[in-house]
Amino acid sequence: KLEIYEKSARASIKSDVDKILEQFSRKSFKTRLGEDFSFDLIRSDGKKAGKSKGENLLLNLAFVSALIQLAGKRAGASGDFLVSGTVAPFVIDAPFGELDKKYREATASFIPEHSEQVIFFLSSSHWAGEVDKAIRPRIGKEYLLVMNSREEQGSKPIDEIEINGKKSKR
Repeated sequence: KLEIYEKSARASIKSDVDKILEQFSRKSFKTRLGEDFSFDLIRSDGKKAGKSKGENLLLNLAFVSALIQLAGKRAGASGDFLVSGTVAPFVIDAPFGELDKKYREATASFIPEHSEQVIFFLSSSHWAGEVDKAIRPRIGKEYLLVMNSREEQGSKPIDEIEINGKKSKR
């Protein structure tokens, strides 16, 4: 019975990841999902493809998004064998660091589509342009965390971030 559920979960996760890659990847990849839930990118000729840092991160974020979506789908499930799923938030720190402009925008678009709640921890460099544009209409709450230091500023650079037209410095 467990093997049947695992096979079904694996197929659902693979399908969701393939849909994300089809929509957002520059290349025509499919995935191969191992028994241990490891992913390989497969080229159109059926051979395993090498992954750039950006493609690897895109694949990992698509996988986590698919897991969260599967858990949400199973939230109302009942039965004797498996525990029901849950609606889980996606909490992630600096998900856009290794991504180029196109993949930052893609990630900022698909992650909120697959999660009921997303919490991003972003620096000023990660919040630029395409990320703000993709996420802005979906923001429920927004917080600016500022590090306070007892040290003198001296010649250290002042960090500045602009959020929704308002500049904040530290």
